[in-house]
Amino acid sequence: MWSSNMGNANQHSHVNVGHLWIGGANGAHKPKSTNIHEAGPTSNMLLSTLKMYGIEQESIGDSTRLMKV
Repeated sequence: MWSSNMGNANQHSHVNVGHLWIGGANGAHKPKSTNIHEAGPTSNMLLSTLKMYGIEQESIGDSTRLMKV
């Protein structure tokens, strides 16, 4: 996973940050050549990454839901 720490540096916002998943997470992630656009905090992506690796976590920080990947 690669990411930036801010979506809008002028506002120090961690919402709508670009992310890049590389690899298949041992078969749990199906790599796509298209972009997925989802609004929400970075922690939603982190929560979804944990789920791909079989780690069941209810939330992380200010996460609101899993991403639709």
